[in-house]
Amino acid sequence: MDPHPIIQPHLLAATPDFFNPPRLLRNPHLQSLLGRSPLRAYGAKSEAYRSLATCSRHYLLDCGEGIKLSGEYCVPPSASALVIIIHGWLGSANSVYVLAAAQALHENGYATFRLNLRDHGGSEGINRAIFLATRLQEVVQAIKELQRLFVFSRYAMVGFSLGGNIALRLSVLLQEEIPINHIIAICPPLNPQETTEAIENNRLYHRYFVHRWRKSLQSKLHHFPDLDDVRTIRSLPSLSDLNHYLVRRHSPYSDCAHYFADYTLTEEVFAAIKVPSVLVFATDDPLINYRTQLSLPANNEMTVYTPQYGGHCGFLMNLRLHSWIDYCLPYWLMSSPARPSK
Repeated sequence: MDPHPIIQPHLLAATPDFFNPPRLLRNPHLQSLLGRSPLRAYGAKSEAYRSLATCSRHYLLDCGEGIKLSGEYCVPPSASALVIIIHGWLGSANSVYVLAAAQALHENGYATFRLNLRDHGGSEGINRAIFLATRLQEVVQAIKELQRLFVFSRYAMVGFSLGGNIALRLSVLLQEEIPINHIIAICPPLNPQETTEAIENNRLYHRYFVHRWRKSLQSKLHHFPDLDDVRTIRSLPSLSDLNHYLVRRHSPYSDCAHYFADYTLTEEVFAAIKVPSVLVFATDDPLINYRTQLSLPANNEMTVYTPQYGGHCGFLMNLRLHSWIDYCLPYWLMSSPARPSK
């Protein structure tokens, strides 16, 4: 596979048709599934391992109060910027789309840290409490620890799906504390309740996410068997059932409505973003309601791309399953105005 070149600005016209995959790849479900499938992993992941294995180093970050998050650090020669990559829900630092993005950035001179969120990437045994999408403070502390360990002139965050939602919310918390120069959010769910309903309305996606979540929860209870009853977890048939049960038992929220509301990307959140940000949505995304995207408030710091095709975090541009996102990331980061570090 050829190295990922920095894409030229003239190839990034901000129009709905600037990403134009071949006809065979225009189905949104095919894009969504192939983007994380073993077929793509066989090519992209094996190459990513070859190029990243020589430089990646595993870190366990101290986030205070006994909390730790893990991740993989890789730095090419003469790197001047660190990009923190946050995977989607039930993904990991070694998900194929994360590795492919890290590979593209590495080839263009960026250091990367592929962060595992709590209970992701095989980390269920590190922290006792279960993962909640609203546990932002530990991620803030992880980023502070990264900036203490690795001193660069610029820092950026790239988030996929739920990772994009987290990155955007983090930008509001971090802007007064530590320097983040750029945010790139790929298909961030704006309304978690709507996204959950979209998953449940598709049998294939629903089966996939329920299976993956149960597997993660069973691993959690293997490490902390006194937390809950694994037989009850196995008996809950849907995402909504799992959410309602776990929110009531393992969160400070009285119900799912309050939990989802706490990580919904509201107009107030977008208005508060002061960091140059790129948001990418496909209008055919099967998990995100495009009408919700249309209500995004104007913000001079945000650039929003809405290609017609791409599915959910797919954006595969050819039959070799190269992602258009990987080609664009270096350009988006290069075009970000530098902000002085504090």
